Amino acid sequence: KKDEKDIDEYLTAESLMKDLKLYNEIYNKYKGVKTQEFEIELSKMKYLLILPYAFEPKSDTPRYRTDYENLTIEEVNHLYENRNKHQIVIFEEKTKNNAIIIEKLLKMESKVEKPFKMNNERIILFDDELNGIFLIYIYISLICIFLNASIFSESYQTGEDEHFRTSMYGKKYLGKIKILVGILKGMFLFITNIFVYLVIVLNGYGISILNKPIQIALSPILPYPLNVREILIIILLAGICNLFYLLSFVFFISSTSKSVLFSLTAPVFCLMLNFLTSNWLKVKNNLLEVVLKLIPNVGNALYKDLFMDYKFFTIGEKVIWSPYFIIISSIILGVIFLFLSGKSYKKHQ
Repeated sequence: KKDEKDIDEYLTAESLMKDLKLYNEIYNKYKGVKTQEFEIELSKMKYLLILPYAFEPKSDTPRYRTDYENLTIEEVNHLYENRNKHQIVIFEEKTKNNAIIIEKLLKMESKVEKPFKMNNERIILFDDELNGIFLIYIYISLICIFLNASIFSESYQTGEDEHFRTSMYGKKYLGKIKILVGILKGMFLFITNIFVYLVIVLNGYGISILNKPIQIALSPILPYPLNVREILIIILLAGICNLFYLLSFVFFISSTSKSVLFSLTAPVFCLMLNFLTSNWLKVKNNLLEVVLKLIPNVGNALYKDLFMDYKFFTIGEKVIWSPYFIIISSIILGVIFLFLSGKSYKKHQ
């Protein structure tokens, strides 16, 4: 007979009722006054984070409710149906009632394993740790810009470039070597920083976090049929491709200008523009949104696209999930700007 801890536990109405009973005991103990001690005792609950989605969404009540003392047994018994109703309300709001995208999201949701497999563990929040990866993207991108902005323009400005071109191999290989070294430095910085960060994070959470469905590790409302490992791979792949594109863009700007200041400020301006449009400016035109997404960025938009806006792009009849769009477009545009960098550099010969 297996040990009880080894037996898979699924999030069912019965297991949720145990949590609700515990909540009511805590609620009655403090007579409904939600003090700091009250909040501390709530940490004993394993499934607290999914309770808001057990409520049946109604137009005359807040969408995200925490008055769990009013949660009924009938609503708990229909946890997954009510969760799905919440999803539809959110999808309609985020996609502006785009039927094609909503259908795509619901198709992904249909592949999510239900009831959720808990393995006798509580629902946790791992999203702050994922957000940390995007913060690493930001500073690595800025470091790469500062390291490579002057890679060609400074040599043009000082005349050093003309001197190296007179050497036996300088004319043929100088540009290629500079670009290769710049890419290798950027990738080394990215990989080492991400590796160290993930080692620290996983040391705290344990390797087992990688096998958890994102519905119990990030947010119960997410519609993607993925675990933490799979979403991490997608995020890291998008980050590497995006960094490659950013570096290629920096090389191109540097190869076309003798001004180090312009070579430095142009990529930074693009990053700021992308950050502003992703976080504060509402873009209603789909084509404009696609164009803005093609501007070099630091991956900050991907977090919002994945976990807040459930972003898809419609190009004609094609519907493309935001991470795939970023990966594909970054590779294509990165190669194009590398080619243009080489062309521009040769014009100075």
